[in-house]
Amino acid sequence: VIPPTCSEISTINITQTAADVLVTPSANGNLYYSVLLESATAPTAVEIVDAGNSLNVTAGTQATINLIELTENTNYTAYLILDDGVVKTVSTVYDADFTTLAVGFEQLNVDNFNIAPNPSNGIFNINTQNAENLDVTVFDYTGKIVLQKTINSTNNLIDISNQAKGVYNIQISNGNSIITKKVVLK
Repeated sequence: VIPPTCSEISTINITQTAADVLVTPSANGNLYYSVLLESATAPTAVEIVDAGNSLNVTAGTQATINLIELTENTNYTAYLILDDGVVKTVSTVYDADFTTLAVGFEQLNVDNFNIAPNPSNGIFNINTQNAENLDVTVFDYTGKIVLQKTINSTNNLIDISNQAKGVYNIQISNGNSIITKKVVLK
């Protein structure tokens, strides 16, 4: 039996006390999740299921997990696991890191930014709808900063091709607003 998978995992609508995790499941079933401080020990699949948070999901249809009652300016990790709802074959544990905003910060509109190509070989563009000065910080899966750069045009080349394959978080800020996107290096 092939275990189900989750893809296109991203975190949007981050505020001081809430965030949404988007995920696309490969199978109909139950998506279990839990959110912990980023510094906490990662839970096992059984612990995620036992946490009692779940959604019924449909294969190929993006699901949204609404996380609320979070603490401002705090690093979190959302952990996800998918079962197929029939045989109860479970996926691997997936995670999504994010940081809630500090008071005074607002969420940038995620629709105003596009990363292409994604996945990429490490060279990609961040396309924006306006040419304001934006600070871009790229983090690896451990939270280590691998690139910091200020961009100020609508089409901005980013090169992290010297980094290992994997998923990277891209944080874009204009000084009082912030968004986080993911890019996959293949």
